[in-house]
Amino acid sequence: LSLTIIVAKSSRPRLPVLGYVEEEKTYRDIRHYPEAVTYPNMVIIRVDASLYFANASFVKDHVREQLIQKPEAKWIVLDMSGVNDVDGDAVFTLGNMVEEYAHHAVKIVFTGMKAQVRQVIKKTDWYHTQDGVMEYATLEQAVQEILSGSEERKREP
Repeated sequence: LSLTIIVAKSSRPRLPVLGYVEEEKTYRDIRHYPEAVTYPNMVIIRVDASLYFANASFVKDHVREQLIQKPEAKWIVLDMSGVNDVDGDAVFTLGNMVEEYAHHAVKIVFTGMKAQVRQVIKKTDWYHTQDGVMEYATLEQAVQEILSGSEERKREP
């Protein structure tokens, strides 16, 4: 029973959509911080679990749902600071997602990857074949880079 509960919980990781909370100078879950600032052409999602075969499709589906809710989004920023491990199936799923959305003019970038996750992902071909930078050290760095080079300077109310 315990094993079943663990697998069930880990197959549906928390994936909060983030916005910038000016008073705290950080990014927070917009469900808990309705005053958090978001951007019209960007969705920021934090992955709060390690990625593996049982939950990678859930992440992909969540990204798709966010793009359906915000069709003007051209950037998906995945904050990977909560990911301690990743397996080959998850890397394959992430790669497919990056390539699929690139065909729809949506770019996916990653932030906050731990060394062990970065090492696994960098071994894949898709990581090296995408145009431009796909990885940023911090969420703040990624958002600022995106905002400085695009029309996303407008903030949503």
